[in-house]
Amino acid sequence: KKNMNFTFVNRIDKATSGMIIGAKTLPVVRELSEEIRERRIDKKYYILVDGKPKQNKFTIKSYLKKTDTKVVELNGWEEGAKESISYFKTIKNGKERTLLEGLLGTGRTHQLRVQLANEKIPIV
Repeated sequence: KKNMNFTFVNRIDKATSGMIIGAKTLPVVRELSEEIRERRIDKKYYILVDGKPKQNKFTIKSYLKKTDTKVVELNGWEEGAKESISYFKTIKNGKERTLLEGLLGTGRTHQLRVQLANEKIPIV
């Protein structure tokens, strides 16, 4: 019988699907954790949005701030706001929806969801 014990290195939000990385040994867990923390591993997101972006390749740079009940995007910096950068490119256009590839420049809570909603192309 093989040992099937893993320590998971990353997590994903409840309403998200994706890959979780695990390792069997503590040295590998530490190495992978550092790779993620130092942003040497790219996390790609495939996102179905309602509507079409104005450009096929675009960057959203904004400031996000957590309130008591939600995350909001601000027009500029203010106390408690954090810079947030995301990179997108169109994979496929449909009649009413678009499939995007997204890369995080920063990893803020609800970053992609909030930024795309404010661009009037909300995640489906």
